[in-house]
Amino acid sequence: MPNGILLALIAYASYSCSDAVIKSLGGQFTVFEIGFFSTLFAGCFLFFSRPASERWRDFWRTKRPWAVQARAWAGIASGVL
Repeated sequence: MPNGILLALIAYASYSCSDAVIKSLGGQFTVFEIGFFSTLFAGCFLFFSRPASERWRDFWRTKRPWAVQARAWAGIASGVL
């Protein structure tokens, strides 16, 4: 089985499991608390995604900052509209 298909299956499984957990917690927590903690736990994996030879300062530096800004403004505009 190619690696891409295996990664896709793992992604689908993790999405459906997280969706089930979020729906089961919906009666106990507010939407903002669920969003906060899911973002917090997902951010923990940020430490594992940085290569060992790279500094944190270089990890956040982008090659095309204008593209990041354009994506941010597009996200804000789509949220408002």
